[in-house]
Amino acid sequence: MEQREELETTREGTIGSLEQAKGTVEETTPRTEQVATETAARTRESSAALGQAASERLQETSRTLSAQMGLAKERAEHGMKNVREETERAVRRNPGPSLVAAAVLGFLAGSLIWR
Repeated sequence: MEQREELETTREGTIGSLEQAKGTVEETTPRTEQVATETAARTRESSAALGQAASERLQETSRTLSAQMGLAKERAEHGMKNVREETERAVRRNPGPSLVAAAVLGFLAGSLIWR
């Protein structure tokens, strides 16, 4: 009989502990759901903000690269213009040697083409 009472006491204690645990779970579940919902909303907002920042940064980089490409093209064109102008000045200052150089280059070009 004593074992039976001991088992009954243990069973009642276990049932009481389980009911208490169930109550705790039932009490905390709504708050847990609320926290999860709020966290998801904040995460979506943060992701949207990061996406927007990345997009703006990419656009800024694109504009910078376009400007640099335009500048490089302008410098290349300006450089070619300078080479042409320098060549014209050299020919005007030294017409005789320039004619000889042109004749030699013409002869070499003709020889290469003729082959």
